[in-house]
Amino acid sequence: MTEKCEECAEKKPGLVLEKAAIINALGAFMILVSLELLLYFGLFSTMPDFIPRYGWWLFYLDISVAALGAAAWHIYSYKTNVSCMAGMMIGMTFGMQTSMMIGIILGATNGFFIGAIVAMIVGIGAGVLAGRCCGVMGIMEGMMAGVMGGTMGPMISVMMINDHLLWFMPLFTIANIAILVGLMHMWLREVVEPAHNASKRQLDSLTFISLCIIATTALATIMIFGPKSALFGG
Repeated sequence: MTEKCEECAEKKPGLVLEKAAIINALGAFMILVSLELLLYFGLFSTMPDFIPRYGWWLFYLDISVAALGAAAWHIYSYKTNVSCMAGMMIGMTFGMQTSMMIGIILGATNGFFIGAIVAMIVGIGAGVLAGRCCGVMGIMEGMMAGVMGGTMGPMISVMMINDHLLWFMPLFTIANIAILVGLMHMWLREVVEPAHNASKRQLDSLTFISLCIIATTALATIMIFGPKSALFGG
């Protein structure tokens, strides 16, 4: 049985990494939620309306950071030559999904201006880092997607704030995660498997979770203590 498993892993090397990416995402999500619960009972429980104002949005922030981090970890785990088409798709997807997922959250807690500024910066950064694998075309796609998603995400929050925004969020989040899963599948089938020079360079789980904690802490700090528009009590 062990020999069959090893033979299967050799034939489908991405299967092991895909499972590892899912495990890392779930582990990071649970650790982030646990840390936030500890911080709430130790620091924020006396803050008026903290749970109604930030509870759901911290929950969606944890999901977004864990999902985006797992997709980035999966792609970073292989080093190989990337075509312009694949690189442009990678840069565009990371730039768009990062800025959209972060933007809609910050837009709902801080308003359009801060949400757009932060989401654009984060989305452009993620798009550039992901798209540079194929050169300037991937970088440009990542930047354009970051700009577009960074303004669209907060716009959705502001437009739907009084029209069942929290009912909309599960579908929005699932759709974005599905796109990230599709990107991981595309990376494996279209880039890694056809390549003869692909090499693994896995990032260890501790480093991955630490980066997720740092990103979540920075974004949550902006959510809670950052400037807010007049619509959100600023």
